[in-house]
Amino acid sequence: MANVMYRFCHLTRRQRIELRNKTEKLSNLLDWKTLGKYYVKARNLALRKVFNTEMPIPDFFREEEEKAQENL
Repeated sequence: MANVMYRFCHLTRRQRIELRNKTEKLSNLLDWKTLGKYYVKARNLALRKVFNTEMPIPDFFREEEEKAQENL
């Protein structure tokens, strides 16, 4: 982590701005509303393999998926 911070501190102003802009473009993909669905699927796959069971899908993700389906 210290190495990452060290390298960041040595970026030029332009490089920091470019990095910030790239981060903003990716922010929707990295939002928990998006990543959370994949986390639940991955966790359920692991639970099925190890314990032959699943975790219920939280209502929050179910509602988001329903909204997405309605918008199609």
